[in-house]
Amino acid sequence: MKLFTQATLVVAMAISANAMAMQSLDDKDLSSTTGQDGITLTVNSGGVTINKLMIHDNDGLATGSTIGTTSLGGTGKAGAIVVNNVSVTPTDAAAPLATVKIDTDAGANNAAFLNVNAALGATKIDVANVKVAASNVYTAGKASRGVATTEYAVLDGSVAAPALSLTTGATTANIQLGNQPQGSLIKLDGQMTGGLTVNSLTLTDQANGGNVKLSGIHLASDNTDNLALNVDVGVTTGGLKVSGLSNSYNAYVEGVTLGTTPSIGSVEVKGLDLSKTTVLVSGH
Repeated sequence: MKLFTQATLVVAMAISANAMAMQSLDDKDLSSTTGQDGITLTVNSGGVTINKLMIHDNDGLATGSTIGTTSLGGTGKAGAIVVNNVSVTPTDAAAPLATVKIDTDAGANNAAFLNVNAALGATKIDVANVKVAASNVYTAGKASRGVATTEYAVLDGSVAAPALSLTTGATTANIQLGNQPQGSLIKLDGQMTGGLTVNSLTLTDQANGGNVKLSGIHLASDNTDNLALNVDVGVTTGGLKVSGLSNSYNAYVEGVTLGTTPSIGSVEVKGLDLSKTTVLVSGH
């Protein structure tokens, strides 16, 4: 019994010593070490698909709406934009789709804020087509509403030959909630490696039966293949505000085809200045 008591005492002393050592490390060493706190979310994915993405305009276009003396055909009934077969695929299978770092900070004068930094991997986005349709009546509490079976093409295509196909380079965005010392809700400050490319785009004229086809659209900053992203996004009382756009964009539109006739050629825009432009997105 005495031996058991002595052994227990030795173990208790060892545990106590280790606990004190750990306490010393916590209070002294870790306090001077950065990067120990916060949350990191790493999203690895071979791709994300959406069968249908629908945006419902619940009150439609007002009855009696005109342009000049021509009726616009508004009925005041709910309609929807229907985006079919969306796929988002990483162009680098070994890289994460997204890495999100979350921190909270006391801020100057205790004006605390939540900081969310998102590093987004390069992706390829395909959209089979974009159509419009009459919205079904919504049932309160349900997660599905849907549209009538007849869908009319706006941007036409198929899964094999999507109406819209674009690639985005790797980029970063920083979001702040609570107080915002960066001066906006979302700040894009970096570059989209390789710029922004729309690989195909087909616009359908449903009334006349023809199409406008663009073989490709390429957007980058002047004198580089990359696209600078120094943009502020905030929410004002009037809506979503996008500002801080650059004054040195280049755009190249390949193979503009009208109807079934041969292409009329390509269009190039150099040195596009948007520095004095603000975009405000709001409801009506």
